Amino acid sequence: MTVQKSFGRRINKIRKEQGITSEALAGICGVNPVFIRQIEGGTRTPSLPVFVRICNALEMSPEYFLQDELRLGERSCDKEEIIESISKFTPAELKMAKNIIQAMGISFSDKEA
Repeated sequence: MTVQKSFGRRINKIRKEQGITSEALAGICGVNPVFIRQIEGGTRTPSLPVFVRICNALEMSPEYFLQDELRLGERSCDKEEIIESISKFTPAELKMAKNIIQAMGISFSDKEA
């Protein structure tokens, strides 16, 4: 599978999980619904501004959609460093982080701190 197809499939998966139609996503992003379907099908690539609007509309990190493309270094990161960083997040950033963690297949308990 090409990077472009996996990118599009991730957008499609998250959009459907959130119950958003391609028409609604297109409206939020200011593009034609056909363009959204082409992105999801892997035949078109959005411009950076449209990509940012898709991420914001779906409340997902760009890293999630680009995970096959990004080559992140093997920088070590310990638990305390992660906790310190998260403690500085805004509510919107916390929600996005939770979405990313859940997309990785890690679930949260019914009680949240």
